Amino acid sequence: MTRSLVLIVFSCTAVATGARAAERLPTIAPENYSAEQKQAAAEFLAARHTAVFGPFELLMYSPQLMSAARAMGDYLRSQHVSDRSFERAKARFGPRGVVDIAGIVGYYTLLAVQLNAAQYPAAKITAASPAVGR
Repeated sequence: MTRSLVLIVFSCTAVATGARAAERLPTIAPENYSAEQKQAAAEFLAARHTAVFGPFELLMYSPQLMSAARAMGDYLRSQHVSDRSFERAKARFGPRGVVDIAGIVGYYTLLAVQLNAAQYPAAKITAASPAVGR
């Protein structure tokens, strides 16, 4: 399920940016991996029981970062919001507030991924942004 979601999100960003993404940072063929990349790929295979795929292929340009991202993903997939944490948030912000917070985090994550994938210039963002509080 998680791998499917990652592939869907990655595919959507790839479609949104067109073929340019592949031209900017081509996938490194496993036979061309450095020793550090081979080690990272072996650790990925051991942890995920599958070869490096999707966005992790691009991260192979920085094997240490790829391994850290994989490890963080492994950790986050095993975590959940505890009942205690949920109840504390609900007591402070109310049910609607909890849903709104989750929605806000998801929304800005989506926007960040889109801007990053498209390499949208930061100057255009700040120039077009309305003043805070309007």
